[in-house]
Order: sequence, then structure tokens, then C-alpha cells
Amino acid sequence: MKWWRAKPQVEWILFHRVEGGEPVEFFEVRLYRETVWTCAGAPQTFGTSEVRNFDSPKHAASELDRLLSLKQSEGWVVASRGRYTPGQFDFTELKDAVKAASRLSFASTMAAFSDQTICSFGLVTDDVPMTLYAVAQSVEAIEAGADEDYRAEAHWNLQAWSLEAGSAHFDVPYRMLLRQSRDDIPFERKLDDETFAQNAIEAFVTALEELRDEGEFTKAPHQPFLLLVEVSDSAPIEGMAERLNVDEDILSSYRAFAG
Repeated sequence: MKWWRAKPQVEWILFHRVEGGEPVEFFEVRLYRETVWTCAGAPQTFGTSEVRNFDSPKHAASELDRLLSLKQSEGWVVASRGRYTPGQFDFTELKDAVKAASRLSFASTMAAFSDQTICSFGLVTDDVPMTLYAVAQSVEAIEAGADEDYRAEAHWNLQAWSLEAGSAHFDVPYRMLLRQSRDDIPFERKLDDETFAQNAIEAFVTALEELRDEGEFTKAPHQPFLLLVEVSDSAPIEGMAERLNVDEDILSSYRAFAG
């Protein structure tokens, strides 16, 4: 009889030091067998990492417990915690993290620009993807354009939107995405780049789609409300606009602009 043995997993804990309701510093620790990897720095940055190898998995686990107790005693909060198998990635977990971050960022945007008529919200990423942040636009910012071409860009080109708040909330999904990009985690096993990119971008779109279905964006002062996800310096994501927007006038205008 062959005995089935589960593959060793990485235990991951992400801590944030929070001020004014937003993360201002991160500390993360990853434990795998007898290795403890830590990293610290400002949100949405690579940070500075360190690797420590212990003489046994038991002693490495004790170090994880020590760090958990220490950080909590210092007032840090656990922003995310979980386990994963190297070489595997939970894109549903990523979607949930993007959804939570988007909700918080949208609330921050509404509060920071309460004097403006917010009419659009979206996520910007890159083709890896690694970076991820939210931007918004207002009727006032669009109307301030000097000419029709400028106003069209300000309306439909997500990278020309001028309002940004709460980007630090995206540190949780950002740290998840970094597993694919950084080379200093000795036990990490990366996915195929194309597979990773397709699934990650799908998670971003689905996160906004679910928030829309839950009525999150009906809180905005301008309706109908435009939602977009954009990959920098790339063609529009196929089917993205149709999934995120149901208003036919918005869709026809966006299609005309995007070509």
C-alpha cells in the first residue's frame, strides 16, 4: 500500500502598521520547512527581505510564533494570513483581496473628493501583472479639459483619470502578485507567465464585477457609472467593458473611443 503524503506548504502572514485607517508600513513572514523569509517596507514597494535557515522545521515554526507575538504586541495588525503550496496560486483568494481593496479605495476616493461628482472608477495594472492600484474620475475634471480631444481622453482613458486615494489598501493583493515577480524567496515556484497573467487579470475584472452587482458603485453621485480595468500600454481587455458596464450609451461611447 502506498501512503499519500501532503506536500509541504508555505505559511504566510502579512502585518500592517496602520495610521488614519490606511497601511503605512508592512512586515511579512513566510515559513517553509526550516526556512523563514521576512520582508519589510512601505506599502506597494518590494521592501527589504531576509532569509534565515534554522536547524529544524520545529525551530523555524517557533520563530514564526515569536514574530507573530512580537508584531501584535507592538500594535501591528494581521492584514492577511494563509497557506499555499509552492507552484500553486489561489486566484479566488486574489480576487477576494482585490475586491476588499477596491471597496476600501472607492470609499477613500469618495471621502477625499466629496466636493466633486465622481463618475468613474477603475483598476490599473501591468502585463506581468505586478502593480495594481485604483483611480477615479469626476465630471468636473473632465469638463476642465481645454478641448474636445482632451475631454475625451479624460473621460475614457483610465490612465488619464486624475483622482487617486487609498492605494495603500492594495498592498495585500500586491504582495500576493509579487510571488510571481520577485526572485529572493528561495522556496517559491513560479507559474507560467501567460497563465498567471490571464488568471490574475480575470480576478481583477471579476472583483469589480462583483462589487457592481452588490451595488457598491450606486453610492457614487453620478449615474450611470463607468467601470474599467486597464493593462498599461496594452490593448483593452477583451470583453472587459461589457462585463463591467450595462449602460448602452456608456458602452457605445467607450467602444468608439477605444476603436
